[in-house]
Amino acid sequence: MTNKNLYNIEGLEIISGKEIFEDILTTRTFRVERIISTNNCPSQDWMVQDWSELVFLLKGDATLEFADNSIIEMQEGDYCFIPKQLAHRVLKTNNSQTIWLAIHYEES
Repeated sequence: MTNKNLYNIEGLEIISGKEIFEDILTTRTFRVERIISTNNCPSQDWMVQDWSELVFLLKGDATLEFADNSIIEMQEGDYCFIPKQLAHRVLKTNNSQTIWLAIHYEES
């Protein structure tokens, strides 16, 4: 048994302006993933997912945009629910390292 730290990025290939997606735990009905956004990391493409998502902003701050033209400003400690099939994207991150924890899940 080993422990890991959500804030530790040693050994990861960090490319400025790119996101790193790291699966922590995956089952048939949910997935836990760590996402690291480096520098300002806007998404050009809309993300549309088959599962709902609960996303926590652990470090940094970010702006999310949704297909219904709503915008959410997130700060450290904030979280939001993103229903499945709702198109969304990251407009900006304002920290050299923004760290997210995302839980993707099937609704029953």
